[in-house]
Amino acid sequence: VHRGPVFNPATGSRYYALQANFTAARAWAQQRLKGDLATISNAAENSFLDANFADLPNQDKLQIGLNDIATEGTFAWADGSASAYRNWDGGTPQAAGNTASADIVQIVPGGTWLIRPDGFTPFTLVESSAPLQVPSEFATLRDAINFANTSGGGVIEVAPGVHNLPSTNLEINAPVTIRATGPGVEVRGSDQNATLLINAPLRFENLILTQRFQFSAMAIVNAAGSVDLQGVTLRSTTGQSASVVFAAGGPVRVERSVVRDVGAIAAATGSGGSVTVVNSVIFRALGVVLGASPLRTTITNCTLVEVGSSGSPVFNNGATTIANCLIVNPGSAFFTGTRAQVSYSLFPGAIPATNNAGNNVIGVPLFV
Repeated sequence: VHRGPVFNPATGSRYYALQANFTAARAWAQQRLKGDLATISNAAENSFLDANFADLPNQDKLQIGLNDIATEGTFAWADGSASAYRNWDGGTPQAAGNTASADIVQIVPGGTWLIRPDGFTPFTLVESSAPLQVPSEFATLRDAINFANTSGGGVIEVAPGVHNLPSTNLEINAPVTIRATGPGVEVRGSDQNATLLINAPLRFENLILTQRFQFSAMAIVNAAGSVDLQGVTLRSTTGQSASVVFAAGGPVRVERSVVRDVGAIAAATGSGGSVTVVNSVIFRALGVVLGASPLRTTITNCTLVEVGSSGSPVFNNGATTIANCLIVNPGSAFFTGTRAQVSYSLFPGAIPATNNAGNNVIGVPLFV
């Protein structure tokens, strides 16, 4: 890679200049970017590419995806695009060099196009509008997130393996989705006192999210924006700590997920904090599960197992509603918090003592 990624907000694509021939560059783009050789759709895109890559060495050898390899004289884009835009030097297709083997279109200084042979190991332009790829395109999540911050956000696809967040604070300043491409994707929080600072919507999909640092009233994700967990296993390696996973300044949603072995799932840091947990399992969350006024929490269609065993209030001053849930082996602290309403739920055993002074409402109805 000689240059890139260069992002074009008008097309939503990112471009790279590779020092490789037509065939090698295309294979690299397809395998690493889920992209292809560059297709140019209009004069504005052509001008953008000329402006951003015109200063490359031997810029007159800047190949694009247009070619007549399949049928002499019939030009087609490598990615199958139907773009009819052309900018021939002199107005018609002209070959430079050995005309017998001239099959590849190249941009020359000024943005016009010539046909040249594919043989000088020139620079070749590739592009992709697919999700950002980790690690085939961006080596680390930090690199991909930093690029997303400068390009208006986007989707980051993460290959199977362990991917560590950095040991220093990292900000999310544009809407980002971090998505697994297959099973076995784990995103690990820093083992230092570092936080992922959310200033825009952040979504995790179908991966393992692991908290690794034990500290009080801090977070692997500090949600000043919003956080959405879909199909995520959220866990902690710090054991029964008092760590807070989400400091919720904005809404947090957990759906089709498993939350286990964390000290505290969420605590509010501002008036916009809310947590919604749907169709999920909460297992051995031993401290404050959801709380700290003015946090608003709704838990629906979930299974809660061994929650509230540490003696810390589970629902601590927030407004919490639990409905249609299975609550198994709750700890003695399950109902010692305040402002919890539990209904249409199943306790396969005795209901723990309730802090009646805390405005808790247990029943309407409750099945034991």
